[in-house]
Amino acid sequence: MSRKLKEVGKSIPLRDAREKVNGSAQYSADIRLDGMLHAKILGSPYPHAKIKNIDVSQAKKIKGVVDILTYKDTVGLTYASVEHKVMGVFEQQLRYVGEPVAVVAAETEEIADEALGAIKVEYEELPAVFDPVEGAKPSAPKLYPEGNIAGPVPGEPLIGKWGDVDKAFREADVVVEGVFKTPIQPVTPLEPRACVISWDGKELSAWVSTQFPHRVKEDLAKVLGLPFSKISVITHYFGGGFGGKKQEEYPLMAALISMRTNRPVKLEYSREEETIVGRRRYSSVGIIKLAAKKDGTITAIDFETYYDVGAHGNYVGGSLGLLVSEFYVYKFKDAIFKAYDVNTNLPTAQPFRGVQFPAYLFGLEQLVDQIAEKLGMDPVEIRLKNTYRTGDKMKPYGATLSSFPVEECLAKGVKASGFRESWKGWGKPVKAEKNKRKGIGMAYTMGWTGWMEQFATATVKVYPDATAELITGAQDLGTGSNTTLSQIAAEELGIPLDNLKLTTANTGLTTEDWGSCGSRTLYCAGKAVVGAVRKTKEALINAASLQLNVAKNDVEFRDGALYVKGKKIPLSKVIKEPVSGAYKNPTPEMVAPLYNAVYIGGPLLHIAEVEVDVETGEITVLRYTAVQDVGKAINPLVVEGQMYGGALQGLGYSLKEELLFEKDSGKPLNPDFLDYKIYNFQDAPLVQSIIMESNEPTGPFGAMGVGEHCINPVAGAVANAVYNAIGVRLYEIPMTPERVLKALGKI
Repeated sequence: MSRKLKEVGKSIPLRDAREKVNGSAQYSADIRLDGMLHAKILGSPYPHAKIKNIDVSQAKKIKGVVDILTYKDTVGLTYASVEHKVMGVFEQQLRYVGEPVAVVAAETEEIADEALGAIKVEYEELPAVFDPVEGAKPSAPKLYPEGNIAGPVPGEPLIGKWGDVDKAFREADVVVEGVFKTPIQPVTPLEPRACVISWDGKELSAWVSTQFPHRVKEDLAKVLGLPFSKISVITHYFGGGFGGKKQEEYPLMAALISMRTNRPVKLEYSREEETIVGRRRYSSVGIIKLAAKKDGTITAIDFETYYDVGAHGNYVGGSLGLLVSEFYVYKFKDAIFKAYDVNTNLPTAQPFRGVQFPAYLFGLEQLVDQIAEKLGMDPVEIRLKNTYRTGDKMKPYGATLSSFPVEECLAKGVKASGFRESWKGWGKPVKAEKNKRKGIGMAYTMGWTGWMEQFATATVKVYPDATAELITGAQDLGTGSNTTLSQIAAEELGIPLDNLKLTTANTGLTTEDWGSCGSRTLYCAGKAVVGAVRKTKEALINAASLQLNVAKNDVEFRDGALYVKGKKIPLSKVIKEPVSGAYKNPTPEMVAPLYNAVYIGGPLLHIAEVEVDVETGEITVLRYTAVQDVGKAINPLVVEGQMYGGALQGLGYSLKEELLFEKDSGKPLNPDFLDYKIYNFQDAPLVQSIIMESNEPTGPFGAMGVGEHCINPVAGAVANAVYNAIGVRLYEIPMTPERVLKALGKI
């Protein structure tokens, strides 16, 4: 019989909640150091240009200006991220409006701003392209010598296929298709990017707002030519990342200036810079076609898509899903996926929460509903008919699906939302009253976890007084991992959470971690924590065996104490110094989840209820139900927060958010919160977050990753609900009033 859990499964407040609420938490921008300089970036006024000449002489004469950097000072200094192309700290060829041209460091921000205006730059304007479909054409203006297609093989689309797609479509009883468009969505974290870098002549300390402290450290070491041991990257508190804050140029700029001046340097983005220079979600044009039999079996998919990955993006910002898990939603017997990752003269894209799934499911889930309607099937029935089950071998690589209780998930969602009571059938809104139409719709998908499992480590120390310390390189980017990883450690040790100290967010003190991304933190770092605790227990038992001259098999460590043949022995009688154990997850046989022998990810069902005003085109979400299999909820309060936040972020993506640019100049039109509309508390509907617990046998205490998947089905669910309400489909998001009225033929 399994023991009763004491710390895992409890809804406890975040361990750093008090500091965040009372304002004592220090984010990167809050760091103040003696003699600190303030840095400001000069951005390109053109979407595509080459710097012919740059003159900083007048700017340097301004009193209080201490240093200025341009591409001339950083020739040959590049950094390589898996998230985008290899980039220089500064580029001579500029590829989007706002791309850094120079950075000024001065005694005050005001002086730095003044100096920016005194820098004289001569540009050679180059032809620009802003549309990914146009950018993929051979005749388009080229951003790079190899062209604009930035897939794994430069210049070529990424293609995946199996079966005989042509035959499947010829023999199909039903064929549905559509062209689906999604917008540029900036990350919009509450905390704009910021760093404070200090070189003391021997070591470099860097407070950086990043999800990847250890990888930023690697970039600093390479660019600065410093040993790893001389660099510490610190991110104690973090104001949101969602995939957008990883490896970038601004900490490198500040670090170079700090080493040149021997003074600390602060570089903080404005809200406009955060929106433009900060990374964002790609926009996309997806052409999707499905084939099905009369019994509702979906036999084939033909999927072609164009991802706008911006100025420096690559396939990781776009077609990554084809390499990871985009195949794994329905049992397509025959399939072809073709993806173009296209560089354009717009800000750089990289993976954003959910990566490719929110866009993919916006189209796919509408087409699944269309098949059901043509065949007179229930929207729940068609999904159950075509999804995988536990133990299935998944195409195209044969991974075996782990625990996957899909019937339970869909049943819970249908019951909690009252779907059966509301759904009147195809072509029938839930309610029609004057100019208001109510509708209900659903979308389904599956999650994933385990990405880059081998790059997670942990160390656990146990002290003579039965307290302990967890040391982990995992970064809490707002997902509560500082709390949930601590709960895992305390549970495995058998001690109260209050007796566990957490050391994290400082690469000078912590061990390696790949970074917080890919829904990997809880699962991968959690497994490393469990491994470290077990190593520590082993060391304690060895110590007790030697100290007490007993056999190891007679010694047990539990509840913060040693037991010898059932007799409790206080730790202080056995150890006088802390005993520690370290663990690094082993490298799996294959790295990417879709190649693993076992695919790990639970089912999700989202159901949206909307009201559409057919006179104004306004869509109001009345209620939203989200059901998600999380394996084991280490902290149900944290899980619920992730599900709620993902739903709201997805509703913003579906209904409001779109970064707009002037058609010919590439200049952003709405880069601040006055004009760029995100979903807020006034917009928020009632969101039911229903946590479904199963057990993932490979996860820490049965847990899986949660955070990303919550956003993925939202746009598809809302689009299906809108169709149920008004009888016309929307193929482009955000689903603004203008687009609704246009679909209704009223404008």
